[in-house]
Amino acid sequence: MAINKFTFVLAQGKQRIAAMQKIRFITVLAGTEHEARSIAGAGSLVFVSRSPAQEVSS
Repeated sequence: MAINKFTFVLAQGKQRIAAMQKIRFITVLAGTEHEARSIAGAGSLVFVSRSPAQEVSS
């Protein structure tokens, strides 16, 4: 399974992103969005993007 980079905004309740005073992002490496949400462990996450994780050569 390919590893992807998932980015979420940490939200508070049902607030519009434009109305937030502090916007906090969290990025997680995972295979699926569900797995990424589990790893992040935060309650209110708003999905922002998914992109392939770049491999690092050794």
